[in-house]
Amino acid sequence: MTDVVTPRTAFNCACEPLPALRFGNRSLAVHLARGVLGLAALLAGLWEAVNLGWPALLLIPAGVWLLKGCPMCWTQGLFETLAWRAASRRAGPRQNPS
Repeated sequence: MTDVVTPRTAFNCACEPLPALRFGNRSLAVHLARGVLGLAALLAGLWEAVNLGWPALLLIPAGVWLLKGCPMCWTQGLFETLAWRAASRRAGPRQNPS
């Protein structure tokens, strides 16, 4: 009888690679900092567009880049970062294959 590989058992072996991060970051602090800065850039760009005009609108693409998309994409990345951290802790220390 063969063993069934489930998402819970896939990362128990130190030789299994961790999943790639699409919207998340490997560090929770980096992800939270990008979220705060991205949201601040979006809000400042929209708020100051009335006073400064088009130069303030340049903050909006910067905010979208910091959030890696829309605010919902950032939220998805937060859960992805937390899941990646949990998987890396379960996998234990990495050993070099050499």
